[in-house]
Formats: sequence, C-alpha cells, structure tokens
Amino acid sequence: MFTSLRLQPQDLRSSSYQQTKILPKKRKKTAKTTMMMTFGKPARFQLLTLSAVVINALLMIASARGQLYVGDPCSQKDGTPGSCEVSTKCPWFIENIIKKKRFGDRVTCGFDGQVEVICCNNSIPIGTRSSIACDRAPPIENRLTFHIIDGEEAEDGEFPFMAALGYESDEIPNGYDYRCGASMISDSFLLTAAH
Repeated sequence: MFTSLRLQPQDLRSSSYQQTKILPKKRKKTAKTTMMMTFGKPARFQLLTLSAVVINALLMIASARGQLYVGDPCSQKDGTPGSCEVSTKCPWFIENIIKKKRFGDRVTCGFDGQVEVICCNNSIPIGTRSSIACDRAPPIENRLTFHIIDGEEAEDGEFPFMAALGYESDEIPNGYDYRCGASMISDSFLLTAAH
C-alpha cells in the first residue's frame, strides 16, 4: 500500500522538513471497514466465547433431561432390569467391566459430581473372597518336561534363524545337553526363553 506525502510549500523551506510525518491516504468507510472496526480481534474472541457458552449450556440442558440419578430404575443393554448406582459401589461393574475389560457393556445413567453413575445389575451376587491357592499348587520340579506332541526333529540348517542352546555335560555322549531354543533377532543376539 502506497502512502502519499503531503507537504506544504512552507514546509519545504523550513528545517522541520526532516521531521514531517507521512500521512496515510484517507479511505472511504465501507460496510467491510465498519464491520472490522466493530468486530475487531477482541470482539471476535468475545463472540466466539459467547457462542461456546451458549452451546455448552444447551448441551447440558439436553443431557440433564435424560439423566437418571442414584436409585432410579434402569435397564441393561440386554434388557435386564437394574438400578442406577455409583460405579464404585456396583459389584456387577467391578466384576464385568474392570476385571473383564468389557467397557461397552455398561449403561451410563449420569454423573454424581465427577463419579459415573451406571445401571447396576443387582441380580449378580457378590462372591466370596478367594482362598490362598499356594497349598493346592503342584510342587515345582527341577527338570524340563517335553511338551512337544507329535513333533518332528528338524534337520541341521532347516530353520536358519533358530538356534539350540547346549550346555557342556559329561553325562551326554556328544558332550552337550541341549535344553533351550532361541530365535536370532540380530547378527549378535539370540532371544531365548531363559531355560
């Protein structure tokens, strides 16, 4: 945008010529410039903020109409009846959602503050605490068991990225007791099961 320098003849003669300001050309006021003056950056920000507040309020009103509260009757996705409970106090929620990670099965009634209120299926009984299973576990054996059933022995070089790990042994005729396998994951490393 070019600006014009407006000088009077007396300005050219005076020493104040060096300090004369360059004045911009006056533009006509149009609807566009009037709107920009009315809705400048601060005004646009206020308009956007006001719009966001109004939309948020409308969404809250719409969601509050369908909200159920603690103790209200509700139904699960499969149609079984239940009642709205705080999620942390619902045994069905703890059993099915937290332990089995089936988050899609829950029906949300609403929120009590920041805690979710869900449709709790009251027909599921609260179980008993599990007993210690250490005494029932079989004893640990210090030898490997052969778990491959109907397998075939591999030929040397048949699987070039697999390795058999052998330990020196005086009890074995060839001198090595092969106890573990490994997969080659780089030129220098094998990945084993650490047997």
